[in-house]
Amino acid sequence: MDIRTVKEGDYLYLVDTQSDLAHTPLSAFFDQHGLLLQNAERKGGRGEALIYQTGTKKVVMRHYRRGGLAGHLLKDRFFLIEPHAHRAFDEFRLLRYMVKEGLPVPSPFIAREKKAGCALIQDILIEALDAEDLSYVLRKRALSQIEMLRLGGMIKAFFEHGIEHTDLNIRNILLDDHGNFFLIDFDKCFLSYPDMQRRKEIIARLHRSFLKEKNKYADAIHYKDEDFALIQGRALS
Repeated sequence: MDIRTVKEGDYLYLVDTQSDLAHTPLSAFFDQHGLLLQNAERKGGRGEALIYQTGTKKVVMRHYRRGGLAGHLLKDRFFLIEPHAHRAFDEFRLLRYMVKEGLPVPSPFIAREKKAGCALIQDILIEALDAEDLSYVLRKRALSQIEMLRLGGMIKAFFEHGIEHTDLNIRNILLDDHGNFFLIDFDKCFLSYPDMQRRKEIIARLHRSFLKEKNKYADAIHYKDEDFALIQGRALS
């Protein structure tokens, strides 16, 4: 997977040159009022994500937004002096690395940023996976023991490849109809080779997200807390 840098209008783009999306004008893939996005499906969450079909590919376009109090004040501005200000480009490059390593993540196609004074405004275009997030799956059925072990094994594989997912939670894990797990949403994630203590903290965060869903949906979600030990044990083995 090769990349090139393209300047188009006010935006600087990173483009996967082997993708059939690598043509101009690149802005068409991000224009919410344009032809490509007129039938886009809007997804919730902090980032503004739109899913749509372009040619033979189904893609996700995500606009980067801040969370918390900063999100109310600054919305989608990321100051150049901040660590990891280039969110879209960083996520694009990290996804490229993970795809190359064979990890189950969406392929990145295009990332872009533009300066707005001393800040950046950013978007990314990635592959839309034909899979459902784990929260939705668990509202339909429980995971089998084999699936829980497979999920723990997937998380372990990310650790062993040096990936620190700073927001590992039940909604960032996808499962398809063939029993394959995927991990998504690598905004502000790192290649850092987390040690065992950090791995335990990441798994604890995931555990809290399971409990949060259980508290929210009660008996409508098929999850028993004692089952999490299978996921945790495999991930930290």
